[in-house]
Amino acid sequence: SGLDFNGTGTTTVDERPIFSDGLYHRGVIENNIFRNATRGIDVNASTEVSRAIGWRIVNNTFRNIIGESPRGYGVLLAFTDQSTVLGNTFTSINRHAIYLSAGTRNSLVTGNTIDTLVNPSEAILLSAVAGQSANEDNIVSNNTILNAGIGIQVNELSHYTLVMGNKLKRISDTPMFISNDGGASSA
Repeated sequence: SGLDFNGTGTTTVDERPIFSDGLYHRGVIENNIFRNATRGIDVNASTEVSRAIGWRIVNNTFRNIIGESPRGYGVLLAFTDQSTVLGNTFTSINRHAIYLSAGTRNSLVTGNTIDTLVNPSEAILLSAVAGQSANEDNIVSNNTILNAGIGIQVNELSHYTLVMGNKLKRISDTPMFISNDGGASSA
């Protein structure tokens, strides 16, 4: 809580101020500033068996998160359960402000403000590629998304997703995109 992470602003180094890649539960990341890094927060438990449970990412500020896939994400959650992304502010994000991937389940994304994606992609993306566990029972509600290519995308293997009460303005492509881009099924 209360830290200021300021990266170099270059994509030649993978800068992830907060990275968790194992079976860690109930991490709380709140009231921090993340800027000029390739990813802000990366909670990736790595496998279906060793899932991270109960992370809370609350009231943080993300500015100038840079890079191309697998970089440029403000918050990346993979193989997590019962996590909350609440009340964060994202400005000038290169790819996805919030990305729920690889079997994220029973999680809540709410009350966040996302303004200006540099590379006009998805502000909030839920997607798990073929061979990964499905995202299930996630809620995306009451977020404000401005100046994005796609506001919210629910993609491959993202089942039982509830999307409600979000405000989307100045979306250049598609406000809400539900798709299956060929690698797996969506419901």
